[in-house]
Amino acid sequence: MNVTLLQDPQGSEFIEGIVLDITERKLADAKILDWKNRYEAALLASGQVIYDWIPSTNQIAFGGNLLALLGYSLEELSSVSDRWRELIHPEDLPSYTKEVDRVLAVGTETLHIEYRMRHKDDRYITVRDEGQLVRAPSTDTVHMVGYITDVTEQRSLESQLLQAQKMEAVGRLAGGLAHDFNNLLTVIKGYSQMVLDEPGRDATVRSNVEHIDAAAERAATLTRHLLAFSRKQVLLPKVIDLNDLILNLDKMLRRLIGEDIEVEIMTQRAWARSKPIPARSNRSL
Repeated sequence: MNVTLLQDPQGSEFIEGIVLDITERKLADAKILDWKNRYEAALLASGQVIYDWIPSTNQIAFGGNLLALLGYSLEELSSVSDRWRELIHPEDLPSYTKEVDRVLAVGTETLHIEYRMRHKDDRYITVRDEGQLVRAPSTDTVHMVGYITDVTEQRSLESQLLQAQKMEAVGRLAGGLAHDFNNLLTVIKGYSQMVLDEPGRDATVRSNVEHIDAAAERAATLTRHLLAFSRKQVLLPKVIDLNDLILNLDKMLRRLIGEDIEVEIMTQRAWARSKPIPARSNRSL
């Protein structure tokens, strides 16, 4: 309501004004505020951060859960974008700058880039940055608005999946090679056994063939380990000595792992030599 105090020619004062019904406008404002609060709550729950950057003045403002993303408050990073660039990993900064400059030069494309950023606790996280250039209708100023999402865990899981797929491929290769190698060993052991079964063989020849047969048996043991590694070994349940099994696996592991990894095996036999086993202990390993 707008009112004005007036005075007539006789000196009497009166008020003149206009009364407007603004009920609808107040309801609309309340709805806008309600949706704004809901949007901010959803943004905080999602863990995303939104930004509004003015390239011409380098002014930048953030919204959302910046504290959860990088450990900084909105006041610590809002103002100028130089502080944001300082947090980008040095190896990723050139590609970030190149992509931003390209989008600004074209003026119509969107920004899609991933890079690493330094958290306030000095660890690096991987973020996805997606932005769009818009022009403010009132000032004709160009803004880049967008959102930033933490994809560190997602990229870590993808890396683990890729590594698992590589190991699966290695396992399949090892299984195939082990099957082919085992077929050759079967022939070697078969002919060796035929020679050993023939009576009257020279002792020197027999000794040499026995060495060949023993080497073939050790090679067959190695193929069984490879088949176990590739998870293609035929299951034949039997009673085994876990001490011997672990010692045999130790030999294979030392060929597979790098020299920077140390393997220490402690079986019951070695433990028994270093410490007496209690009289009632039933442990076999």
